[in-house]
Amino acid sequence: MTQLLITDSTSDLPHDYVREHGIYVVPLNIHLGSTVYKDGVDIQPAELYHRLRHEDIFPQTSQPSAGDFLELYREMRPGDECLVLCISSELSGTCQSAQIAADMAAEEVAAEIHVFDSRSASIGLGLQVMYARQCFAEGKDMAQTLSELAEVRRRMRILFVVDTLDYLARGGRISQLSKRLGNLLQLKPLLHLDDGRIALLDKVRTKPKAVQHMLNIFTKEAHRAQQVAVVHIDALEEGQALLQRVQEHYSGAVTLYQCGAVIGSHAGPGTVGLCWY
Repeated sequence: MTQLLITDSTSDLPHDYVREHGIYVVPLNIHLGSTVYKDGVDIQPAELYHRLRHEDIFPQTSQPSAGDFLELYREMRPGDECLVLCISSELSGTCQSAQIAADMAAEEVAAEIHVFDSRSASIGLGLQVMYARQCFAEGKDMAQTLSELAEVRRRMRILFVVDTLDYLARGGRISQLSKRLGNLLQLKPLLHLDDGRIALLDKVRTKPKAVQHMLNIFTKEAHRAQQVAVVHIDALEEGQALLQRVQEHYSGAVTLYQCGAVIGSHAGPGTVGLCWY
């Protein structure tokens, strides 16, 4: 019996990590005009971010098809177990595609397929994938892995600050009214994922103050954190600066990740964030 791990491209895991541990990644789609790109396959984050900063474009994204997942499921052998971890179902239909494919595969593949809604995105999903891989490496069965993942999901915190609300508004993640008010007043909202949805945590006047507020929240919970990550979208220097400040309050390892093209399409360049559980 083989235990397989599948995730989607919004997990933002480094390519080297994915290859080393044999994790399958199903890409979401990025629409730029009439052209559709597979996230991380046909277009890389750096290319997209350059275009976002220099062209008047607003990309759209779409979930993988059920067929994209079914193609992977059909490679499973009798007795195999597969765990599929996807971006929050509140943000994308990816989970639905994975489950539809699993239902279809049940009639032709003698293997177990478990679809897990991460209620998260970006490295929040990625950390859950990494936790599941560690469970498998330690010999834990699927039931125990799913139980522990549910607890990790419950504890997961993702906070982030965007440079502009335009991308979230155009992508339908916040209302146009919230975008207009935020930009008019030059507010830098501190956002978070609340049960899988993007929600306002607080409104702050400037980006440095918003980042400091985010750091203050983390420091109150740092003593309980098992894994910590800093994320950025085409904002390497800001990400590195935040990483250094986090390390002043947390003795464990902290990793810096760049978000992929799908997440970048919705949050926009200049975004920085913190993720921990």
